[in-house]
Formats: sequence, C-alpha cells, structure tokens
Amino acid sequence: GRKGGFFKGALAGLLVGVIFMLFLWRPWQAVTATNSGSGLSGGLLGPVLTEHVPDALDEADVVLEEGPAAITFTVADFSDAILGGVSEHQELVVMEQELEIPTTITKAGLGGIAAFSKMKTVTYHGSGVYTIDLSHMDDAHILVDNEGKSVTIRIPHAVLQYIYPNLEATEFEDTEKGLLSFGDIKLTMEQQNELAKAVEDAMRERLEKADLLAMADDYGKLKTWEIFQPLVTAVSPEFRVVMEWE
Repeated sequence: GRKGGFFKGALAGLLVGVIFMLFLWRPWQAVTATNSGSGLSGGLLGPVLTEHVPDALDEADVVLEEGPAAITFTVADFSDAILGGVSEHQELVVMEQELEIPTTITKAGLGGIAAFSKMKTVTYHGSGVYTIDLSHMDDAHILVDNEGKSVTIRIPHAVLQYIYPNLEATEFEDTEKGLLSFGDIKLTMEQQNELAKAVEDAMRERLEKADLLAMADDYGKLKTWEIFQPLVTAVSPEFRVVMEWE
C-alpha cells in the first residue's frame, strides 16, 4: 500500500512538472522581435536581440534580403569593403616597361674633318613604372546598381610615375675612328651629365607614348578588378564589379 501511494505521488508530481513547463514554453514562443532603435524587444522571458538595427540599415548600400514580416534584414555595405582595400593599395603599380635607348656619341676632329673624328654607339637600358593613384577615392567613386546587381568603381588613368635607368646594363660598341684619329672618346663630367639627362628625356618621351599609356590602363583595370571583385563577392556573391575611368 505504501509503494502504491509513493508511485501515485511521483506520477502526480511529474504531471504537474510537465504542465508547468508547457506553461513557460507557450509564452516563449509568443515573443516577437520589433524594429526598435536598440534592436531589443520585451517578452515574458526578457529581451530578444534582433538582426535589424535601423541606423545600419539606413546607411547600407543595399538591403539584400528581408526576413518575414520585416523582422530581420541582411544588409550590404560595399563602400566600406572597397575603401578598406583602397587603403592598402593607394599607389598601385600596374605595369613596368623595359626599354633601350641607342645613342651615338661623336667627337669631331680638327676642323671637323672626318679623318680626325671619332664615333661610338652606346645603348642605354632602363624601365618605366606606371601607377594608379587610389588615395583620393571615396564614396563618390562607388556606384551600386541594385537592379543590375553591379558595383561600378571609378578610378584614375595610369600615369608614368618612375623612370629607372639601368646603368649596369649599358652596352658600349667599339669606337669608329677616322684615318687620322687615335684613342677612345673621353667625356668630361659636364658632358656625362648632359648625356645622362638626354637619355632620361628620351626614355620619358618613349614611355609616355599613347600606346604604352593605353597598355598601362588595360593592366590598371585588370589589377584593380582583381583587388575589388573578391571584396564585393565577400559582401554579396550576387554582385559583380565594373571598372570605369574617372
């Protein structure tokens, strides 16, 4: 008899516990999130954190996904991601072009007579470095097309930034001498400086030709796209990057 009473009491306690748990669970299910400024909503069991913060939503470039009954949002801010990448590549090297400049050095002989003159051909080597300046980019350079699912980024054209003469690669040919000319050509320090400046000017003129600048622009678009497309994809895989000139 005692055992039967004990089991009846235990069963009654278990039923009371189940009813009490169901009473707590139903109000918990009834708790809903609201779009309050703090992102919190009250309920029987305390506040519930939501994903929607109005300030972030207003400042975002685009709302990618809206949850049921406007409870949750997935927002994307492409500008922050892109400008973060810009900060690491403010002066972006897009192309390096090597070139050679053949130069003829002539030293006229007595009275300008060819028999007393000397001539030497010297080939100078160097390279030019082209860069794109991204340091001034801001939100105005980034256009988001929600319908077309694209992010257009406007960048400046490539420019010739540096010229590096490679003096160690200079090639000297044998001196051509007139019948009555002897010895090699010797230049004074002033003449050497003038020659170096003339060579650099010739390199700059060649490196700033339209064909090389156009080639640097092509590389510039490619390299900037390679930087920005992964950043945009990380925010939303649905969007593609389009590069344009300022």
